[in-house]
Amino acid sequence: PEHVAIIGGGIASACLAYYLTKKNIKVTLYCKDEKIAQGASSNHIGALFPLIHQQVDDISLFYQQAFWHALKCYKGLHNDGFKFSHDWCGLLEISYKTALEKRQHIFEKHSPWSKELISSINAKEASELAGIKLEHGGLFMPSAGWIAPAELVQQLFAAAEQTQYLTIKNQTNIIALIQQSDDSWQL
Repeated sequence: PEHVAIIGGGIASACLAYYLTKKNIKVTLYCKDEKIAQGASSNHIGALFPLIHQQVDDISLFYQQAFWHALKCYKGLHNDGFKFSHDWCGLLEISYKTALEKRQHIFEKHSPWSKELISSINAKEASELAGIKLEHGGLFMPSAGWIAPAELVQQLFAAAEQTQYLTIKNQTNIIALIQQSDDSWQL
């Protein structure tokens, strides 16, 4: 496409605008709010980790790939000088109840996932990672971490705007999408 319209001002819209403008595609972004990143993307902190099951299934494969793709995107953005608060410190899911202990045991015995993605750790290892005494082990995702969503959205849009291919229209509420006879869309 030569020109794409995006509706929304959060992380998904920012990522899409970022990728399209890097491919020299014109983007007009419509956001109903006065400023971008006003919905869930306005949270002060957000965890970045893959939502995966104990077995390989389509949804887990999707989330695994989405996680690696997002991580690569955010690291690249940061390396290009677009700064946002974050830390790739890993994520520890503590097995503090029976259901989580069972889940951890299954991962320990039959995990189809790489240790770079997720691994089972005991209470001693969990305590060392957390820096405090823990009574339980858990599942550790070493490549996971946290981001400041509003800052990330701002930087994704800043990078997209730098290409000169992005126009943002705030306080624009799209109420209908109508497909035209030429297969284009009218907002």
